[in-house]
Amino acid sequence: MILSVVIPTFNEVDQIEGCLKALRREFRGELLVVDGGSTDGTAARAMQAGARLYTSEKGIATQCNEGAEEAMGEVLLFLSADSRVRPGWLAAIGQALESPNVVGGGFKLELDDPHWNYRLVEFGGNFRSRYLGVALSDQGLFVRRRVFSRLGGFSQTSLIPHAFFCRRLKEVGEFVLLNHGILSSARKWKNEGVFATVADHARTYFSYRYRELPPHA
Repeated sequence: MILSVVIPTFNEVDQIEGCLKALRREFRGELLVVDGGSTDGTAARAMQAGARLYTSEKGIATQCNEGAEEAMGEVLLFLSADSRVRPGWLAAIGQALESPNVVGGGFKLELDDPHWNYRLVEFGGNFRSRYLGVALSDQGLFVRRRVFSRLGGFSQTSLIPHAFFCRRLKEVGEFVLLNHGILSSARKWKNEGVFATVADHARTYFSYRYRELPPHA
């Protein structure tokens, strides 16, 4: 399995090095950072840590699509800069893709804050992912490159591009949620509030479940 990792960034100077170091502990393949115009030194830090750097307009879908276009791997892993892969992550992806029916998948969500609020967030996020077959950006998303190209990549007009892509992905093959965890930052729940973020996830759920995507999706 030849894998390429694509990491979209915007002002992630405090996060990108840790993300890349975690990957490099057991991966010597292609790491692509696609920066959306950072002003805090993210780009320089990414290159210092050994990543190939590209730039694009800001936007998670746009940046991920740019990275996929430049990547050479037969499998693509889209990862947030504030996520840390756990030991064994590479083997877990490889084992999942041994089945020709599997076209992609994601990791089990784990958050880096010990407060009980975040265990509820993890439970809800993982339940949603298993029930719907969808991995959001903080869970990592891996996909066979030929399938990604066939589906035209991420929608650049959708407000929930990862969820929208996963819905289309399941139409062409099997989506798997790994039991293997990925550690992601709880900062957005802290910044926006746990309940506000959970409510936003509920909106995503109902938009996805009933195929009524948000405007412009």
